[in-house]
Formats: sequence, C-alpha cells, structure tokens
Amino acid sequence: MRRAEAAGEAVRRSLSWRPQTGIAKGLSATDPLIPELRSIYERRIAKFEARGVWAALKVLDAWVKCRSEHRAVGTEQAEEVIITRFVEDQEAATGPLSTWQKLDWVRKHLKIEVPLHLLPKPAKQAGADGVIMSGTTVAIYSTRCRGLLPLVG
Repeated sequence: MRRAEAAGEAVRRSLSWRPQTGIAKGLSATDPLIPELRSIYERRIAKFEARGVWAALKVLDAWVKCRSEHRAVGTEQAEEVIITRFVEDQEAATGPLSTWQKLDWVRKHLKIEVPLHLLPKPAKQAGADGVIMSGTTVAIYSTRCRGLLPLVG
C-alpha cells in the first residue's frame, strides 16, 4: 500500500508538469493516453521503495523552490549556476551525490526535465586521507617515488 501511494503521488506530480515535460509531455489534459500512462507509470514506480520515492519527491520540491527563487532562469548559463549551487551546497558529507542521484531518478523515471547535464555527477565522500573514492582513477603524491601514481578506487 505504501509503495502504491508513493507511486500515485509521483505520477500525479509528473502529470502536473504537462505539457512542458513529464510523462505526458506534449499531451493535452483530455488526451486519452493519459489514463494509460498513469497506469503504466504507477506500476513501474511502485517497484521502488516508498521511502526512496518520497525522498526523491522531497528533493524535487526543494529544487522547484530554489528555481522559483531565481527569476533569472532562462539561459543555459543561469540554469548551470542554479543547479550547481543547489546540488553542491548540500551540507551533509554525501549530500551533493545523494541530491544528484535523486534528481537523476526524477529525470529518468518521472521524465521531468532537470538540467543535470550541466554539472558532473558529484564524487563520493572524501576519506580521512582526502582521497575521493569514486571508482575513477585518482592521482596521489608518493614521497617514496616523488611523483604521481595512479590509484584505482
């Protein structure tokens, strides 16, 4: 029941973005495809944990509020500044990555256009040694070899 409730709310929100974006992008309010789309997407989204869906919707709400506070939106550069500040200014150690992932989930599963293409996916939290372990190659300084060595994380 909790998953169905979360899925229903997520689909309702996606449909509310119609006709600009969302699962019903380009469709009118009376389009006969909308009930079918609602059913398909509610089934799909109900497969996710309710807590995760609600968390993604909470981040979406915060993003919408942040965007509405910055009326200069309209150029790609303005969008880049706003989305970058929104994601990177999260205070928790893994906040930027978590925020990016939730907005990416919204983009993929609710089809709501979020300009994540304007900023790279944040790295995972830095360890106590300052090395960021994100599954990519990281260069570290070695006093023994006096040079840069690749470290695969």
